[in-house]
Amino acid sequence: MGKKKTKQPSSYTSESYATSSSAYDDSQIKKDLEQTRNQSLTLKDQLDSIFDHYEKQSVKLMQVEKDLNDKEIELNRKESDLAKKEETLKQEEERIKKEFEEETKEIVKDLKEREERIFNLETKLSPSTTIETKLGKNQVVKLNVGGKIFATNLVTLKSVNDTFFTGYFNDLFNPTAEEDDNSFFIDRPNEQFHLILNYLRGIDISSKLSSLNEHDLNDFIEEIVYYQLTPIYEILPINGKKILKSKYSIDCGYKVEFDAKYCSSNIQMDSSTRVRGIHIYNGQPYAGVLGTSTNLFKVKLISNCTDLYIGFAPRTMQLDRLHYPSGYFLNTRKGVIFSNAGFGINYFGRKIEDGSIIECELKDGKISYKINGSQNGTAFTGVPNNPELYPAFSFNPNNGPVFEFIND
Repeated sequence: MGKKKTKQPSSYTSESYATSSSAYDDSQIKKDLEQTRNQSLTLKDQLDSIFDHYEKQSVKLMQVEKDLNDKEIELNRKESDLAKKEETLKQEEERIKKEFEEETKEIVKDLKEREERIFNLETKLSPSTTIETKLGKNQVVKLNVGGKIFATNLVTLKSVNDTFFTGYFNDLFNPTAEEDDNSFFIDRPNEQFHLILNYLRGIDISSKLSSLNEHDLNDFIEEIVYYQLTPIYEILPINGKKILKSKYSIDCGYKVEFDAKYCSSNIQMDSSTRVRGIHIYNGQPYAGVLGTSTNLFKVKLISNCTDLYIGFAPRTMQLDRLHYPSGYFLNTRKGVIFSNAGFGINYFGRKIEDGSIIECELKDGKISYKINGSQNGTAFTGVPNNPELYPAFSFNPNNGPVFEFIND
């Protein structure tokens, strides 16, 4: 028999187990520590995040608190301002109330004084002291105007309201007559006073005014302005109205216009100041038109005015017939003049072109023309005052002339 093998003991002894178990525990501990460390880091990150959020919220809360404080300060300031304004308004109200009371007292005092003065005046103005009583039954007034005596009725002098005379012959003014001749003295020029009296008497003085020369018309206008006789402004001749406007800045608003009642059927009125001739087949070869009353007018030749007659004529002028016998005219074709005293008399001596401005004036029985601002002298003399003459125009309508008044 062979030798019996001896069994070797196992190498995995308790010692090696202990060693192996210890190694396992260390590894597990390391894992646990690592896990714990990771958990700690995660927790730290969470805590940091929570802390950051808290800090941000704290900053926001602090800003909100600051804003609220600022608003509180602003509200307190506004409240203080309102209180000051309220106090100022209260003081202003008291001041106004005090001033109103003082002014009311003054007004009441003034009214009482006026009532007393009126009472005293009414007491003085007994029937024996009024103007009417002083003048007697016939109410005749003697006026000494610049040393010349005029006599008229008190009603005549006061026939136009709001004039020098209504103010002068007033019971409150109470004028005193001169002792020697019982006249009322007015220290003014007397040369034109008769015209003023005639106007107050209801007499038409317009033709007289038209015949005044420039010097006398100036004097007359000065007097009517002084006596405040404004209704006379309307009946002044056009040159008088120009004086009134340039010297006294009073504008009567008068303008020369064509009169539709004295206008041929073959004339078209484009406006109240512009007309044109129109061609009518088998119509009249002549056309005429008159203007409104004036002793001075300007007319502009617009177009086709190669054979236009310009001047003055009465309203009896036959508008569709030859005009020579009844009027006074300047012809634009050759610059010659026509009237019942003569036909085709040389005056301007040449054709008057379209675009020209012709001024025609009737004064002191004479008619004269200005052409484009140049005075050409007297064309007609011995022109009668009666019948009244008006701006007049005659022409062949088939030529289609267009012309217009110019009112400066």
